[in-house]
Amino acid sequence: MKKVSIPILLVSLILMYGGYCMPQEPFLITASFPLDEGGLGYILRIDQLGNSELKMETNVEKPEVNAIGVYQISIGQERAQELRKNLNLLSKRPFPKSPEGPPGTPMVRVALEEGGKTEQRFVDPSTSTPAMCQVADQIKKVGEDALKNPVQVIRMSASLDQAEIGRSAKLKVVIRLTADGAMESTVNDPLQTQSKTRGFTVWGVRSDLPVTELWPQHSIHQKLTTEYLTKADVPKDPMEPGCLTLKPSQKAEYQFEVPISWEPGAYAVRLIFETSRMGGKALRGNILSMPVQLKVK
Repeated sequence: MKKVSIPILLVSLILMYGGYCMPQEPFLITASFPLDEGGLGYILRIDQLGNSELKMETNVEKPEVNAIGVYQISIGQERAQELRKNLNLLSKRPFPKSPEGPPGTPMVRVALEEGGKTEQRFVDPSTSTPAMCQVADQIKKVGEDALKNPVQVIRMSASLDQAEIGRSAKLKVVIRLTADGAMESTVNDPLQTQSKTRGFTVWGVRSDLPVTELWPQHSIHQKLTTEYLTKADVPKDPMEPGCLTLKPSQKAEYQFEVPISWEPGAYAVRLIFETSRMGGKALRGNILSMPVQLKVK
């Protein structure tokens, strides 16, 4: 039997397995999609193995999702390496000399961390090169795919019992929070927060006036507190004071009757749930419902 030298054998194995027997150098791709002044957005992380995690802190960009939380997906080593290669190619090109976009223009922050160094770029669709925008779109597509795999997610559904109401009458509101994914989810208890923003809020904006005629008094935020609570169906024995923890598929439902003293007119009404608890695996962010028309007589 003919002997094969160790170097030749190693080369043969590398060729046979396409080089994947070599350990992958660690790297981390991070993409952030800032959306508002509060710093909430979408944070996507992709490592050298293709493990991808999306942390969704607001549904402003995707209002139909009605959820916040953590989503995960594996895109595989090959696709992760391709994204890394594209980012490295971009890093060798100079920044385009173009005017900055107007304030509020949505941008994507993309960072590549490897070898102890981090390089980042801000991609602005109105000023960045087509190549930069294409890489940003490829990364955002990973986030969209991750949304199909919830891990630790809270969804909100909300409804109003009336489409028309008299001024100073009570508006009936029903809000349901549901845990989605493989892990339990923790948020601020909507009924035990003293913050002016955390918890549930009814937001009404006059919809029968032109945008140019809207003044601050035409946008009303009304916090939903225990004062207006008529019924609550929530899990007993909370895991931690001040928190609401829901197991997968578990629900918490709240019913309120809120006196409305808004001036007569037509309103686009949304329900907001905000949680800003930090630490551990607790979720941070806000969920904004789709608008519902309400007429105040």
